[in-house]
Formats: sequence, C-alpha cells, structure tokens
Amino acid sequence: MAEVLLSVDNISKNFGGLIAVDNISFNIRVGQIKAIIGPNGSGKTTLFNLISGHYQPSSGSIYFYGFNITKWPAWKSASVGISRTFQNLALFTNMSVIENVLMGVHLHTKAGFLSSIFRLPAFFKREKEAREIAIEKLSLLGISDIAEKKCGDLPFGLQRLVEMARALAAEPRLLLLDEPASGLDIHDRNRLCEIIRQIRDEGVTILMVEHDMNITMSLAEEVIVLDSGKKICEGTPKEIQRDPEVIRIYLGEG
Repeated sequence: MAEVLLSVDNISKNFGGLIAVDNISFNIRVGQIKAIIGPNGSGKTTLFNLISGHYQPSSGSIYFYGFNITKWPAWKSASVGISRTFQNLALFTNMSVIENVLMGVHLHTKAGFLSSIFRLPAFFKREKEAREIAIEKLSLLGISDIAEKKCGDLPFGLQRLVEMARALAAEPRLLLLDEPASGLDIHDRNRLCEIIRQIRDEGVTILMVEHDMNITMSLAEEVIVLDSGKKICEGTPKEIQRDPEVIRIYLGEG
C-alpha cells in the first residue's frame, strides 16, 4: 500500500455556536484521487479550507508526510506542496494567462532581494526558468496557445483550466480541487476528467470536492461522505453507492 501523504485526525471547526466540521478523520495516500461529497452545508469547503491553511481548526491535527501542519497559514502549506483551486475563480482577470500562472511558479522560486532590485543575472535566469515552468503547465493542460491572452477575455471553461495551471505551477504534491466542474458544459467536463487523470499520472495526489456524481464516481478511488459536518462513511465508489446511510441522507431516499 502506498505511503500516507495527508492524515486528518479528529479535525473540528466551530464558528461561534455552529459546528461546521465535527471530529473528522481520514488519510490520503500518495498517488490517490480521493473525493469528498455531501449536501450543501455539509462542511466540504470548510474542510478544504482547514487542510489548505485558510482556516485554523478548533481542535484536532493535520499531518503532511508525517509533519504536523495544523496551525500553518496557507502560504506555508503551499510552500511544502499543498496547492488548491477555488469554487469561485480567483484569477486576476486584467492580467494575461501566463502572468496568472507565473504567480503560482513564484511560490517556490526565490531570485533573492538584491538580484531582483538590481536586476542581477540570477534574477533574469530565474525569471526565464519560471516562464518555462508556466508554459510547461499550460502545455500539460493543452492551453499554451492562449498564454498571452487576457484572462478576463476567456470563456469560463478556459479560465478554470488557467486556475488549475496556476495551482500546478506551484509544483504541488497534493492538489485540492474545489468544484472543478462547476459551470462547465459536457464537453469541458469530459476534458476535465482526462486532465485530472493526467495530473495524477504526473505524480500529483488529488483531493476533490465535486457535486457531479458521474465525475466523482468515475475518477475517485475512494469517497468520503459528509453530512452536517460529520463523516457519514468512507469507501470505494461502489461501497458508497450501496451504503444505506448515504442513500437516506445524501440521495434523500428511504
């Protein structure tokens, strides 16, 4: 069995009197595609924000390759290999595609303060390397031909791919995808599935939140089901589909 990449241990998050995430535990193995599903308000995005460092947990622990990252801010989690996309696009629409992707590259490249101020050779060398990485990620997603286009001028499906390229440019070991198929048509959704598999084959472990059950069940090796902030069950797609509690709570039957 593959090595554990991320371990979530009894994580909880309270907002005043509201318990958004309630004592959730699970592991993600290296090279895995794992999905989180559940009704609206079940705690999926809050859990993502806890893993990525955008929220701090009220209790519990998070380990990444065995290191305790529970209280780390988002920038520090990103620096060790946790990258994410957002349900609502977080692109700079007035900037070009490659400028947006370069922001992801710069999370793990350091030209140095003096070389940046005085434009020393090291600065230009690293900027060239950063651009090569950005183009590489755009090429991986099949959109290198729009590198110089303004993000705000692109259709929604392409903007989704640009955000994914920016997340990949940070060279993540764990990629968190928050509703990656949201707003995409059938053609773009099919393309998205191919891209996610390709990203995994490139060595990136993936944790995704997705409402589209066809995408979730075709991509994920394991699925976690949440309801009202609690983990209802966890298993393979086939196990999840047969689980009586999932059918009752998530599918609204019985």
